[in-house]
Amino acid sequence: MKNLIFLFTFGILLTACKTEVENESTSKNETTGLMVSDSNDKTPVYLDRIKLPPGYKIELYADEVDNARSLCMSPNGTLFVGTRSKGDVYALVDKDGDNKADEKYRLDKGLNMPNGVAFKDGDLY
Repeated sequence: MKNLIFLFTFGILLTACKTEVENESTSKNETTGLMVSDSNDKTPVYLDRIKLPPGYKIELYADEVDNARSLCMSPNGTLFVGTRSKGDVYALVDKDGDNKADEKYRLDKGLNMPNGVAFKDGDLY
């Protein structure tokens, strides 16, 4: 379960990271593999370029959280995401259990460089 949570949070973190690549189409390219593009930024993220140990895989959990940096999974499966330079905090919910975020809620906005989110005893910090 820890590996699964790690992979989900790593996947969402990747969507926020900018990579220096040529501006190409965001559809599947036979020479480079799977590309994923954020709706606000047309720079593709190449998931197949990440080297993982045998038995691991990486998939996109959510792509609609711009500038995601800090991640925390609650006991009920809600993923909380902080955006350090943007100053927003989101809750991402997978309602149907397909390991993809179905709903996004902005919990706070315009914070002064929040760094880190944590869940303890039922409270989000």
